[in-house]
Amino acid sequence: MAINKVVDNKKTIIFLLISFLVVGELVWGINYLKTVPQPQTPVAAEAGAILGFAPAQETVKVGEEFEVELTLDTKGVATSGTDVIINYDPTVVEVLNVRPGLLYQKYPLNEVDAGGGKIGFSGVTEPPKTFAGRGTLAYLKLKPLKAGTATLTIQFEKGGTTDSNVVQAESEGKDTLDKVVNGYYSIKN
Repeated sequence: MAINKVVDNKKTIIFLLISFLVVGELVWGINYLKTVPQPQTPVAAEAGAILGFAPAQETVKVGEEFEVELTLDTKGVATSGTDVIINYDPTVVEVLNVRPGLLYQKYPLNEVDAGGGKIGFSGVTEPPKTFAGRGTLAYLKLKPLKAGTATLTIQFEKGGTTDSNVVQAESEGKDTLDKVVNGYYSIKN
């Protein structure tokens, strides 16, 4: 009987020691987790939309028609419309036509001012539709008139509202355009 009592006391002591160790480990683990910096969910840098030309550079011959794409990358932001003003030198290149792409449902502005060297172009969605992603906003068919460099410049000033803009959907007109890529076309005889 005395042997059974000693064995029961040893079991109790071992049980208590193991319990203290487990509780101690839990307390230590919780305190450790509180002091170790936890990984934060990365916040994506807010990158705005990009308008540009593809190709942005090319060598062409005088008199040979060529086509460039006016591209839009919204960087994943849903947009309700885009308007673009493009400047060019009408003594170096002739704009034969501007065809809309398939990004938006309507293209209310498509004007070429050949004398002033300006193209005005816009596309809009019909709510509740939006456009988010990359694609071709318009196709420009051009004819080089003389040797030199034909530059297509997208009129843009960050934060400006009277230039080219990419409008974020459901934002009351927030312009998300952040960058433009102009076109430079070397014209050879």
